[in-house]
Amino acid sequence: MSGSAAENAWRSNLARDGRPLFLLSTYFVGSPDGPRPPWFTLLHGFPSSSWDYAKVLLGLEAEFRVVAFDFLGFGNSDKPRSSRYMIHQQADLTEAVWRHFSVRRTAIVAHDYGVSVAQELLACREQGAEAVEVSGITFLNGGLYADLHRPLAVQRLLRKPLVGRLISALANEWMFRRNFRKVFSHRHLPPRQKSGSTGERLLAAAATGLPTG
Repeated sequence: MSGSAAENAWRSNLARDGRPLFLLSTYFVGSPDGPRPPWFTLLHGFPSSSWDYAKVLLGLEAEFRVVAFDFLGFGNSDKPRSSRYMIHQQADLTEAVWRHFSVRRTAIVAHDYGVSVAQELLACREQGAEAVEVSGITFLNGGLYADLHRPLAVQRLLRKPLVGRLISALANEWMFRRNFRKVFSHRHLPPRQKSGSTGERLLAAAATGLPTG
């Protein structure tokens, strides 16, 4: 897949319960009559999106059919106010994406928040639920033990109905860019994006502290 084709694929969508999900897949890579390569699923972290994996996509597609998407509430996927954004909901969405592409067996790379989603998928499999076979899994910077999680003060406040709504109402692009930049090391800040989707430009600008225009 060429760079332009990959960019177009990145903008495809899949509706789940009426909620649009931002989806990427290299499902059609290779000859339609030849053997199909194995699947590779990429689960992103908090508070970013599937764009985290943009630079590795072209390398992976030589050997795999890759699927990635923005979790509900992240990136360019829908952000319904009524949703509680539970981990099991994101796991259900992942399974819906797999069904959409008829995935029966896949390797998984999960980062940060995506690790919790992957753990939920594995737990369902252990409990006997019909599930996609996981051929291998890699966890990157994930919280393996929920009881060891130490949320920040602002995260605890966000969980309170009234206070959380107030904090959310005060949030703006400047705050997002300031805090999102902390996700990246100083040696690995992505370059400023002068083209691409609004989401891509915003994420790059947030990491570098540059304006989006």
